[in-house]
Amino acid sequence: MSSMGVTAARGFSPAAGAGRGKGTSPGRRPAQADAGFSLLEVLAALAIMAVSLVALSGVFGSGLRLTGAARDSLLAASLAQGRLEELKALGVEGMLDLRVDGRPYLQPPETAGSGVFTLEETSHDLEGRPFTRLVQGQWLAGGDPPRVPPASLLKLAVTVSWQGRSGVRSLTLDTLLAKRGDLP
Repeated sequence: MSSMGVTAARGFSPAAGAGRGKGTSPGRRPAQADAGFSLLEVLAALAIMAVSLVALSGVFGSGLRLTGAARDSLLAASLAQGRLEELKALGVEGMLDLRVDGRPYLQPPETAGSGVFTLEETSHDLEGRPFTRLVQGQWLAGGDPPRVPPASLLKLAVTVSWQGRSGVRSLTLDTLLAKRGDLP
């Protein structure tokens, strides 16, 4: 009988239990089952990922806003530079000869005086956004250096304005033009 008792004891030993690995206690899972994640660990990982995604979405939103502002500035600069180049190609003499709606485009210095005057103001729609272009001129007195005749320099300023996210934005480009033969 003693051999039967040993056999019975072996049958109930933890090592002989079905599905259990060596060295495990009856209330514990085998080592292979510990390889997964618990529900708490998965929820913590999801919470960290959610916070990270919210932060990243803010960064991407800021990047898109800055890209839009840069695009608007580039469009404004292109609009201003294009008109400035057209007027420079005409030259002072060409602008003095140019007529718009029967009126001279540019008044001679004797008529215009030395103040700032508006040559044109136009509206433009670029990529679905409204822009306003203002072209102003001013005859500058000569004499500096002394060999420049009076009122022979024309300062042209092209200002482009548009509605930005933080209010009205504007960009101004200007240049100086001289009447031919007036400068040494």
